[in-house]
Amino acid sequence: MLKVAKFGGSSMADAKQFEKVRDIVRADPARKVIVVSAAGKRSADDHKLTDLLYLCYAHLQYGVSCDAVFQMICDRYIAIRDECGLNVDIEAELDVLRQQLRSGISEEELVSRGEYFSALLMADYLGYSFLDAELWVRFRFDGTIDKEASYAALQRLAEGRSVVIPGFYGVTPDGKIRTFSRGGSDITGALAAAALNADVYENWTDVAGVLAADPRLIQNPAPVGQLRYEELQTLSRVGMQILHEDAVAPVRQAQIPLRICNAFEPEKPGTLVRPQVEPDGGQICFAGRRKLAMLRLSCPQEPDAETKLADVLEQARLSPFSMQSVCGELTALVPMEPGSERLHRLREQAAQALRPQACTLRENLSVLAALCRSTAAVPELLRAVETSGAPVHLLQKCGACALLLVNDSQYEQSLRAAYAAWRRQCAGQHGCAHYYPDAYYAFTLENEGWLEDYALYMALKTANGMKSWTKWPREYRKREPQALEAFKAENEEEIGFWKFLQYEFSIQWKKLKAYANANNVQILGDIPIYVSADSVDAWVGGPLFELDADCLLYTSPSPRD
Repeated sequence: MLKVAKFGGSSMADAKQFEKVRDIVRADPARKVIVVSAAGKRSADDHKLTDLLYLCYAHLQYGVSCDAVFQMICDRYIAIRDECGLNVDIEAELDVLRQQLRSGISEEELVSRGEYFSALLMADYLGYSFLDAELWVRFRFDGTIDKEASYAALQRLAEGRSVVIPGFYGVTPDGKIRTFSRGGSDITGALAAAALNADVYENWTDVAGVLAADPRLIQNPAPVGQLRYEELQTLSRVGMQILHEDAVAPVRQAQIPLRICNAFEPEKPGTLVRPQVEPDGGQICFAGRRKLAMLRLSCPQEPDAETKLADVLEQARLSPFSMQSVCGELTALVPMEPGSERLHRLREQAAQALRPQACTLRENLSVLAALCRSTAAVPELLRAVETSGAPVHLLQKCGACALLLVNDSQYEQSLRAAYAAWRRQCAGQHGCAHYYPDAYYAFTLENEGWLEDYALYMALKTANGMKSWTKWPREYRKREPQALEAFKAENEEEIGFWKFLQYEFSIQWKKLKAYANANNVQILGDIPIYVSADSVDAWVGGPLFELDADCLLYTSPSPRD
């Protein structure tokens, strides 16, 4: 079992957070490859160290001393080293960087040092080997990743080792440091998981996985227990800032399960991302983009309208949020940041290039994106939003998401109305008052491979006076599907009871194990040599054991026979 675990900036902010990371890693020996970000904010008014490194470079560009800013960086990492009682000569590393600041250093190499220092300290804290990202993350000159070379290098370097890797950067063919875009440590972690064919890629953040809506706007939004890879990518694309979109692609290609977890509440299951999830209807998650403008052109006679508009946007250096052409109606959603004057020039340029029958520009809009697994949910969503008094100007589709264009001033009321409608729609599903209601439901999803059989076995055993399964009625003994389905329907509560016992045990066990590991005590589970005849294993795996045709224990004939 191999887990690659990536920890974000909030998990690396100070010594206390380092301790939490150590406890999480020690709680599971499978966490052998750790990827870390630069130290993040300790409080709302604090600074991310990556931002301070960018600020240092800006000072240098304008010929202004960056000594004060650089000292803030030094103080942070020295404090972490000292409070954790580490042996890393971080002062020497910082002195090297200080000399590079004076002699000349690229912006990308400078800002990569935040992750570099974090990884040096964390490797010493965990007793793992430090593995520099520049030794295996291979960029091409065009900025793409040479996966074949990168994967081969990491497989060679990490074989048989427990390592800590700095995220966010790699190296070009000419040996220069190159960084990913912001949030790139997520990509490093995903690449490492894919390269090593990990069993799981864990991304530890400061939130409990994916939530059904923005917690700043919706009080206690429901957690999302599971998503498909493409759903998470779409949510990232439409505004949910939970995970870098490009970080999903490597694990999706390798079909490696991705778990998004909360480093501050490690006992919570988070969100599991995998190829397929259990089918259900309705929208399960909401995201949004604010401050957009809509450019709409009517070009029924122009076959290359979309290409021409894309050229106009490129010349204007505008990246559209979305662009769609339907029956000669071309619609582009673009960010408002450039300003009204620039947007109006864009409209004029588009009109000149395409000669449309009509060309309109509407400003101050927002997109409310609803992840839907059933198109039947969309009409109810529309009704809820419009009933709230927020007109929907446009309905589009982006992957699994329905995009509703509303007035920016009405975005929050639209979100609240849509979310409330969804919760009403989903109440009662899965035997729960709310959809994805709590950690218990997530536990049942995570352990569905064995939990259902176990709970059914224990319920049957209870119903049969705790007798061995070999003494049950024949239809249960032989696992006849019709009989089992009838029993499930009549004993749902009893089956749920045995599932819940396992859930409670898992919580207690994780706490015990974490406590023991934090005190340098390792707990090893026993390895069974034999499987008990009276067990769910024997009942479910009958063909693997020496049972007769009636699913009874095989008895060798006596010598006299």
